[in-house]
Amino acid sequence: MSNSKDLILVETNPEIFIEKQIKLIKDIVNSRRVVAAVSGGVDSAVAAYLSWLSVPDNLDVIFLDTGFMRENESSEVKSLFTSMGIDIDIVNAKERFYEKTLGLSDAEKKRIAYREVFYDVLADEVRKRKATFLVQGTIAPDWIETLGGIKTQHNVLYQIGLKPEERYGYIVLEPLANLYKSQVRFLAKFLGLPEKLIKRQPFPGPGLLIRCVGVCDLEKLEVTRLVTNIVENNLRDHGFSQFFAVTLSKAEEVKGTESNHYINRIINFNNEFNGIKLFTFPEKSTGVKGDSRVYGDIYAVSHDNIDLVIENRSLLVSELMSIIPSASRLIAKISDGSSMGKYSVVIRAVITEDFMTADVPVISANELIHISEEIIKKDSRITGIYYDLTSKPPATIEYE
Repeated sequence: MSNSKDLILVETNPEIFIEKQIKLIKDIVNSRRVVAAVSGGVDSAVAAYLSWLSVPDNLDVIFLDTGFMRENESSEVKSLFTSMGIDIDIVNAKERFYEKTLGLSDAEKKRIAYREVFYDVLADEVRKRKATFLVQGTIAPDWIETLGGIKTQHNVLYQIGLKPEERYGYIVLEPLANLYKSQVRFLAKFLGLPEKLIKRQPFPGPGLLIRCVGVCDLEKLEVTRLVTNIVENNLRDHGFSQFFAVTLSKAEEVKGTESNHYINRIINFNNEFNGIKLFTFPEKSTGVKGDSRVYGDIYAVSHDNIDLVIENRSLLVSELMSIIPSASRLIAKISDGSSMGKYSVVIRAVITEDFMTADVPVISANELIHISEEIIKKDSRITGIYYDLTSKPPATIEYE
């Protein structure tokens, strides 16, 4: 519903952009009913708010509780929208999502299965409300990454040739489809949306499903929800663009020619790296090479001097990618958990303007160890804590 000129218009004259979108929504909707699906993030919130300004009497706003949400997500989202003067219905769809997605291991299959359930549930809600339109907060990186084959975003339909009016029975409206996250946040501020919502952590559509890397089951989901809360609480005041936690299985040390070659190269660069070890995991993660998606191996380095590892993260990553082409991501071990544990936890933080590329910030070993100690104290099922060293590219921000 918007074009590339809107990128400039949003920042130079947001009022005109808003007026244009309101008129467009009114003209398209006419007197028919609209459902706006919100996730609690700023993109869907701005899309829903523009719809509310356009057709308040014809609008239903809904939030799907998929079972893959963060702790207290539903109540927080409802509270935020109530503060904006908008009523919101919470739709409990956990069992439908669990039935189709739990047990899947492949990242793309998980995302596609999630998308199918997501739009089937929305189709039921749209029919129940006798609506014609569905508003969603798709933004440019969503369809760019999907079309580029990097990863399938659940909210991309028209751009890949799916016609929701034929498949699901409603027309999708995407008032922000050509904007980037920075422009959406700018609009949110201009519209006077709550600061808590504007600064709310970006959260993937499939939620914790894709932060349970590999196979997701209810136990792994419980662990992921717990550590997500701890990491967000500890890093929320650092000014990072995004920060979260993922769960993996237990790491195994890598030995052999490639490992020895990598370790020797690193020590040759800096003798302080003497004693460094290389580990890998059963799961794979999504990465980017050139303009294409790769689904590669996750490696970890372990060394006594964590600060040294983080300071040299670019070198460690680039050397790994050149020596072990199957690698898509490198993480650094922060501390051990329980020897009887079965899950590894990775802390991920990035700094980015547009979410198309992203850098990894420096966090001190002392702070990472503090977070690790809190995690280990809360859950004995965790065997190790790690920090992600990999920028985008060669990794994506999310693991799947």
